[in-house]
Amino acid sequence: MSENVFIQKDNSQSQGRLLRYLRKSNSIKQSEMAELLNVSQSMISKLENGTLDLDFKTWVIIQREFKLSTYDMAYGYVDSLKPLQNKSSIDGKTQHQFRIPSRYAKLPGSSARSTRPIIELVFQKLGYNNAINFFKNLKVDICYFCKMDNPISGNYHLDVAKLLIDKKILNKKTLKELRPMFQMENIHGSLENKYKKNVSAAKSIEQLIENANKYEIDKFYEVHDKNENSLLISVMPNKCIDNMDLKDPEVGNYQGLYFKNYLNSYLDHFIEDNKTSHKIEILESYTDPKHSRWLYQVEL
Repeated sequence: MSENVFIQKDNSQSQGRLLRYLRKSNSIKQSEMAELLNVSQSMISKLENGTLDLDFKTWVIIQREFKLSTYDMAYGYVDSLKPLQNKSSIDGKTQHQFRIPSRYAKLPGSSARSTRPIIELVFQKLGYNNAINFFKNLKVDICYFCKMDNPISGNYHLDVAKLLIDKKILNKKTLKELRPMFQMENIHGSLENKYKKNVSAAKSIEQLIENANKYEIDKFYEVHDKNENSLLISVMPNKCIDNMDLKDPEVGNYQGLYFKNYLNSYLDHFIEDNKTSHKIEILESYTDPKHSRWLYQVEL
């Protein structure tokens, strides 16, 4: 149970989701967790529901029992930095524990890390209680995403995006509402410190792509034609994406625009001290069941 943990500071809801994740992922009942932490079962229920803050004594016991540092417990996501693996489905035990329907369990080529920005947008725009109800309609226990390495089908992200677009919360033509989410503290989890060591836009992009398998294996990312002024990035789907509906042009357009926004925000976040200007253009964006590709020109 030794893993890094990220919880947003002074956030009882984030703490509650983490506690629920730790309990369920270790197959612990609420009564057993109560005994472990030396509190009542009703207190565990309140903590998990985010209606009660952790006291210091309970915080220390959780830290000890689950081998977490005090610094790590300042944020809301478990992160062991494991790359995704090609699997036909999420294992049955995990599906049962977190109520994951087959649509999201088959060909799980994305990670909770890649899904986190859009999940954070839901909580920010809808508020905690409405967001919880929003996610309940998608049939996946939201605490499953407390572990950044957990796999999920890319359909989950797309379904969340479609619902946000339908509710006029997300503008499908710009996706500008996601920009602040991409720049949240520790949105990349344990990778954050690695990226902060970069000194140029080109190096930052290369390192992001080197770590792509910790975000998703739905797509294959590659850098082409790199020089001091620009580089070309191609994004092509891997077999995991066969489970997704690329016949819908809006799906392809969304994915192409999403990565453009992600990359822009990433560069703004990690190279702002270098006062480097950059421009990203989508040179090519098309999708169909057999031939799909997104091509980005990045001026450095």
